[in-house]
Amino acid sequence: MLSRSLIEEIADGQPAAANLGVLDEHCHISDAGQALCTQAEIRDLTTPETQLLASDNYLGCRNPIGLDHILVGPGINSDGPAEHLSIGNLVGNKAGTPNGKDQVLAISDHCPMTARLNF
Repeated sequence: MLSRSLIEEIADGQPAAANLGVLDEHCHISDAGQALCTQAEIRDLTTPETQLLASDNYLGCRNPIGLDHILVGPGINSDGPAEHLSIGNLVGNKAGTPNGKDQVLAISDHCPMTARLNF
C-alpha cells in the first residue's frame, strides 16, 4: 500500500499499543505566515505559497514545512505545539566575491524546530 505521509502512518493509532503522537506545529512568524503554516498541515501549498513561506521575510529556508515533525510516545507530553523557527536570511548559499569574504553557506535547507517536552 502506498502512503502519502509516512509520519501520519506511524502516528495513526494503529496498533493501539503504539501510542505515538505528532505534536501540532506552529510557525513563529507573522500572522500571514502562520496562516500558510496552518494551511500546509491540511493541504499541499502551491508553489508561490511555498516560495513565500520560504522567503527571508517568513521562515527563510528552502523546505519550510512538511518535512520535519516531532513524534512523542508514552510518558512524554508537551505544553504547546512544536515551533518552526525563522532563520530569515541566515541560511542562503551565496558564492560571494572571488576573495570569499562575503561567502555565505547554508547550514541546512530545513527550518529548525523546537518543543518543550515534559517527561
